[in-house]
Amino acid sequence: MPLPFVRPRVREVVQLRGELDRHRAERVQKKLSRALARGPAVLEVDLSKVTFLAPECGAVFLRVASDTHRSGVRFVISRGSPRILATLRTLGLERYLDAPLPFDQ
Repeated sequence: MPLPFVRPRVREVVQLRGELDRHRAERVQKKLSRALARGPAVLEVDLSKVTFLAPECGAVFLRVASDTHRSGVRFVISRGSPRILATLRTLGLERYLDAPLPFDQ
């Protein structure tokens, strides 16, 4: 009997953009949760188009990092302005990532 086809788990890239202020925290949470629900091996958040990151959205990344860890999914932040990356470092997010934050770009 042939084995059923199972779609391989791949990298899911979520590109966020614009100002991620406190009013957008819930939307960011939902977007990242939907991406995680698709069951990727790696959840990557691309911040190259983010111009501002409020602490409330930074806290969303901390919650998602916890969710990915429990799910066995690697969590990676890619690209971002020096200011955005500094905010994430200040929040201590690097401790919860599966790859270091990129150097300031």
